[in-house]
Amino acid sequence: MNKHEQLENLKRLTNEDGCTPDQLVTELAKVFSVRRYEIAWLRMETGQLKFVFPEELRQAGVIPLSSYSVAARTARGRRAELFNRFVQVKHSRVFEDVALGKSEAALLEPKSIQKLMTAPLSSSSENVLGVLQISRKGFDQATAGPDFTNEDLDLLRAVAEIVANAMPQLLDQLLPKSLPEQTEAAVLRTHCAQA
Repeated sequence: MNKHEQLENLKRLTNEDGCTPDQLVTELAKVFSVRRYEIAWLRMETGQLKFVFPEELRQAGVIPLSSYSVAARTARGRRAELFNRFVQVKHSRVFEDVALGKSEAALLEPKSIQKLMTAPLSSSSENVLGVLQISRKGFDQATAGPDFTNEDLDLLRAVAEIVANAMPQLLDQLLPKSLPEQTEAAVLRTHCAQA
């Protein structure tokens, strides 16, 4: 399947009423030929980035926009970037060291991000709704797989547009339905609709 067909499948998936964030991440992993835990999806909330995926990081903390993290820089700068020597980039490793998955095999998987692409999730009026990152993890550059290309980055930009358009309906399913979160979901829907 070529990249155009993959984008069309992704659009169809996100337009389905029952599409879940989990299904979206599974499809993104196929599009970029990465493992699910090599995808990070963050949403903007009150000047901070909160993880949507991986699920294990939802309660792990937030990333202030003022931080020197690559995700915060992506949101502030509103531009996509790729790093094929990511270990040389100044960044916070706090979330990188969290074990993803509960199996013994997951604990043995490499945690170090060796290569990374990052793109803002922007609304039609250019408000940043979040950040989407695709990485290749490994024990070193060689075990992480092939370098990302400019074509991969262009694909990520196109995917980010699709994800941004689908964020209100996808996050509606994700956010708990207690009163404070209902308010949070309503604020997010309003923010996306105004954007």
